[in-house]
Amino acid sequence: MLVGPNRDKMRSRMTGKDKMVIPNPPTRPDLFAEALREWMQRLGLKQREIAAEAHVTESTLSHWLRGDRPPDVESGLWLLMALHRRFREFQEDWTVADALDTIAPLGWSWEDVRRALETLQEKEAGRSATGGRRGSLNPRP
Repeated sequence: MLVGPNRDKMRSRMTGKDKMVIPNPPTRPDLFAEALREWMQRLGLKQREIAAEAHVTESTLSHWLRGDRPPDVESGLWLLMALHRRFREFQEDWTVADALDTIAPLGWSWEDVRRALETLQEKEAGRSATGGRRGSLNPRP
């Protein structure tokens, strides 16, 4: 049983009955930038191409590539989907584990990813209803 200051520290980190809040890890956009540059080089992609497919400006992509700032979760998911499509086109081996290892330094929580995916699916459903398409949220394996 914890007593004294240690017990108080543990209690301050708990919410509800026994649920411990685990903070997101610190972000390392430089590590993500390194992997993104490698992926783009492997696929022979230009900034303009991948920025358009990821629905961001070239300037935003440039910040990511330099490691100046990380992508927000929604933009990052668009980027991953675009890269997934390109790797499939070239029949390159790019696993989910590769993607997850690379986005881990961004500090996204699973809840952040889940919410962003729901938002993207809602946007995609709206576009499909109006006949517009930006990209599939359910890329084929």
